[in-house]
Amino acid sequence: MTKSVDVLIVDDNKEFCQLLAEFFDLNSDFNVVKILHKGEQVLEYLKNNKNPDLMILDLIMPYLDGVGVLEELNSENLIKDMKIIAL
Repeated sequence: MTKSVDVLIVDDNKEFCQLLAEFFDLNSDFNVVKILHKGEQVLEYLKNNKNPDLMILDLIMPYLDGVGVLEELNSENLIKDMKIIAL
């Protein structure tokens, strides 16, 4: 049995997040571990939880945007082996 890919979705558009989650739910190879809507939440989540295999990250968000999230994750060495798709 193959391991499913853990996915973290980060986007301030809640409807888009729901559509993505529903898409991944149709495929047993993917497991949505969390949906977050703010950049600050990503930093807190990754400091306190196991890194997902894949993060889908919106670049345009209020307060802390996707580029800011990537810079913070890189400076705190939180990216590790996680793959990131930036939208």
